[in-house]
Amino acid sequence: MDILQHASLEAECWRKANENEEVEEDHYDPLAIEEEIVPPWIPRIPTCRIDASWINNDSVSGLGWSLKDQLGSEHFGLRACNRSLSALHAEMDGLLWAVSCMREMRISSIRFETDCSDLVDMTMNPMEWPTSTTEIEMLQRLQEDFEDDYHPSRTLTLVYQPSVLGTISVLVIVGQKIKNQRRVFTGYCLFVIGSILLLTVDIVTKGKGGITPFLLLSIVSAGFGVANALVEGAMIGDLSCICPDLIQPFAAGLGVAGAIASVLRLLTKAVFQNSRDGLRKGALSFLTNSLFIELVCVIIYGVMFPKLPMVQKHRARSGSNPVEPVEEVPPLSNQQLAHQNLDRVISLFLIYALTLSIFPGFLYENTGKHSLHSYPLVLVTCFNLSDALSRYITMVKPLKMQSGKVIVASVLARMLFLPAFYITARYADQGWMITLTSFLGISNGYLTVCVLTQTPKRTYNVSEANALGNILVASMLGGIFAGVCLSWLWLIGSNKSF
Repeated sequence: MDILQHASLEAECWRKANENEEVEEDHYDPLAIEEEIVPPWIPRIPTCRIDASWINNDSVSGLGWSLKDQLGSEHFGLRACNRSLSALHAEMDGLLWAVSCMREMRISSIRFETDCSDLVDMTMNPMEWPTSTTEIEMLQRLQEDFEDDYHPSRTLTLVYQPSVLGTISVLVIVGQKIKNQRRVFTGYCLFVIGSILLLTVDIVTKGKGGITPFLLLSIVSAGFGVANALVEGAMIGDLSCICPDLIQPFAAGLGVAGAIASVLRLLTKAVFQNSRDGLRKGALSFLTNSLFIELVCVIIYGVMFPKLPMVQKHRARSGSNPVEPVEEVPPLSNQQLAHQNLDRVISLFLIYALTLSIFPGFLYENTGKHSLHSYPLVLVTCFNLSDALSRYITMVKPLKMQSGKVIVASVLARMLFLPAFYITARYADQGWMITLTSFLGISNGYLTVCVLTQTPKRTYNVSEANALGNILVASMLGGIFAGVCLSWLWLIGSNKSF
């Protein structure tokens, strides 16, 4: 009891000392700022202060922490351990123990404070402290437990997919009641609005975590799903009527977009890696660049795209006779179109079901920590670059698959990726994992273009082509949703990484 009272007295003295200090112009006091500017609806992050006692000739070290939770209640922890190698090692031992205690208390978001500047530098610049590699790796593994509490790489994708799948399903049923150009323009505007909302949430919350920002992020993710469904099906339907050869560069553009996003994320993370609050600055820079690209897309589609001669010709033709074919033959129903293109529908579903069962959830959460910086992000970049480049292979005619049966057989052969990734994550090093991820991207991009550019069994009119485009995109999105759900199975019986 005496020890607890003494620790409580020291914590109170520390708090009063911080309150009485005069704030200099260049001094940053996060506690004082938080009290003044954080709105009441934003949850406050619990704060844990840590300290350690180390005497050169003593046989033990003393560790302690003081926690102030979201409700203002205070908790304390004290323990003695075998003498550490140095005072800095004792501070690190105290941090590791405090992090473990917070995790056992089921606290998923917390801020740690210490009076040891070397300990702060060690956590911010781990490569500059090679003698403490073991302790730093232990801290990083403990940090993963906090960062992945919501499994964001899986959860946000799971939120995104029902919205995109539901929207495309409605569009398949509705058919041509909504004009394609209106659909696409609305989708691009939703992308812009979503990016602005993401920036706004970060600015308002000052980059703080918590369930409320995460829910807002999930809502924006669902909005992106609606936007994707509006754009993709309409573009494929329009391009198949304007000029079927344009489907290949459109599909390639989808892969290039993923590659650009990964490269931008790597660059922004590298630029701000060693700066204060670098992760947040990198994410803000990435979102700003994405918003600029989306605005350019809105301008191009709304102003320049309609002026192209082939687009004007197509819209004039579809406007003069939008749904009725030249002959008095009723247009094919969705069921008939799906049956005539059954091999394409099945192939797209299986391609993306397998890919999304591995990418990105498995790559982020089940590949462990390695000496390569930003290892999961490197894997995602390798996948996106391979996927983008492989979409141009079909431009070489002899390398393009034409037979539907051959494409289906190749798609089924991709199931071998599942045991291959498990074995590689468990027994192989990062070089093999990067290679395997690249092959996953190559097969995904190449087979996608082969299916989308496959010659249909008959010529379709404008309404049928648009309906078929919606069906193919719905099949692809259904496979993505199935893959996202299946990706959670990797967590069964595993401690996140193999």
